[in-house]
Amino acid sequence: MFDRNGPPAQPRPGNMYPPDLRLVRQVVEQLPKRPIVLQLSTYSANNSNNQSDVAKAIAPTLLAGGMSITNIVVADGNMMSLVSSKNIESLAHARLSERFADWIAQTASV
Repeated sequence: MFDRNGPPAQPRPGNMYPPDLRLVRQVVEQLPKRPIVLQLSTYSANNSNNQSDVAKAIAPTLLAGGMSITNIVVADGNMMSLVSSKNIESLAHARLSERFADWIAQTASV
C-alpha cells in the first residue's frame, strides 16, 4: 500500500511512503539510458488514500525523475496499479486498463 500521509511514528514495513518513492526516483535517475517500466500497485484506500489522491501524490516525484505516467489500471475502489516508463514511447498505447477489464470479464465468465 502506498500511504501518501506517512510514514507514521510506527511505519508498516510492507507499506510505501513518500520518502520511499523519492528513493525510487533517485535510483531511476542513476540507471543507464535503457527502457524502464515501473509499476506501483496499491490495495487500500484507508487513511485518506483514494486512488485519485494517490496518483496525484506519486506523479510529481516520478515525473521529476524523467518517468512518464503511461497507464493507471483500476481494479476496484481500493486496488490500482500506476504504470510509468522512461525511454519507451509505445507503452502509453498499451491499453492496459482495457486489457485488464477484458481479462476480468473473461475470468468471471469461466
